[in-house]
Order: sequence, then C-alpha cells, then structure tokens
Amino acid sequence: MAVKCKVVHCKPCTAKKVYEESVTVWANQYGFDFSPILSRAKAEFLARPLHNYELDPEDCLSQSAVLLDIDMSTFSRKNLEFISEKFEFVITKGGTFHGLCAWFSVDILVEYLQQIYQSM
Repeated sequence: MAVKCKVVHCKPCTAKKVYEESVTVWANQYGFDFSPILSRAKAEFLARPLHNYELDPEDCLSQSAVLLDIDMSTFSRKNLEFISEKFEFVITKGGTFHGLCAWFSVDILVEYLQQIYQSM
C-alpha cells in the first residue's frame, strides 16, 4: 500500500474579495443600479463551492481542525458509510463567515517511493 494515512483538514473562512466581485458589484454596474438582484446574486454565490480558489491566509477566521484522520493500513471501504466526526472551531478573527475551506494531506510510504525510483 502506497498511502499510510490520509487527513482531511478544514477551517472557517471568508471570501471577501471574490464575494465583492460576484455580489456587491451589482449595486453599481456601468452606472446602473442592479441592487434588486443582490439577493439572487448572494444566494447563487453561497450555493456553490469555490473550486481551485487560492485562499489568502488573511481570509482564515480560525485555526484548522482535523475533520478526518484515516490510517489506510487498517481502513476498509465498507467503513466509509459509517464515518461520523465531530469538530469545532474557535473563531479568532472578525469577518463574514462564507464557508469552510477543506483540504487533505497524505503520507506516502518511503518504501513505495523507493520501488518507483528503482524501477526507473
């Protein structure tokens, strides 16, 4: 097995810059007041995840929390449907909470990397 451990992290964040570019920009667009559609623009912005968004560290509202820590040497696929985790954050910075930023880290076994290197 190449991967020993997978860890899913998440932290609350604000996306102020992209929010302003997507939502508040409608208040004055080329001199026209489109503010009646602000609620629709806001709903659409909040309904979808931001993929491939590079989060500015200034946008983080707290430290990250470990959502899931899986030891792949003992984990089986049938365990997937029974995963239930609790986590909490202490918000340490002011700002509008727009959502959670999530990412994962993976520990790759050195033996696996050595096999790949030797086969080259």
